Amino acid sequence: MERLNQVLRDRTSGIVLVLDRLYDPHNLSAILRTAEAFGLQEIHLSESWPEATNPQVALGAERWLTVRRWPDPGLLLNDLRARGFTVALTSPEGAGMSPEAYDPPGPVALVLGNEREGAAPFWESRADVRLTLPLRGFVRSLNVSVAAGIFLWSLSGKKPLRISLPEETAAGLRDRWIRASVPNAEGILRHLGPPGEASPEGK
Repeated sequence: MERLNQVLRDRTSGIVLVLDRLYDPHNLSAILRTAEAFGLQEIHLSESWPEATNPQVALGAERWLTVRRWPDPGLLLNDLRARGFTVALTSPEGAGMSPEAYDPPGPVALVLGNEREGAAPFWESRADVRLTLPLRGFVRSLNVSVAAGIFLWSLSGKKPLRISLPEETAAGLRDRWIRASVPNAEGILRHLGPPGEASPEGK
């Protein structure tokens, strides 16, 4: 319980990932693992995605995350706008701002395009800001999972993006995580009582 509660305290709702039309299960698995390690909770899969993950790469990260699938990217964008997210389109090279120099005004939805074509024109035309990694070698592109890790490392420590999960969301995740990982989970949850209430012993 101590470990679960510590992870919940460190979770942020200030950054969500949008993965646009990824096709490689290895890349998706690596990104899920990285996002979970950096304390993200929400991953949004846009338009198309691999049907499965690679368990040897993801290491079960998906069971701790909230992964939502959106065949219609327009509905996803509406959801993000309604919740006040700035849409930040990422690119490994090109015109854009370094993530280290970026000063986010509030929560950010970080969009990563697919492995061959990058982001779809839908996201290109609707992004609020473009973030770019400066590349200095002969190689002019990065694997999408590597790029995701660098962007998240650069952004995850920024104070405006360190937004705690709402109490109700955290309580629901706590219950879900107990069921996913702890023997006798139902008995523990009965002991703890409904979300937000103390156990009968006050613990």
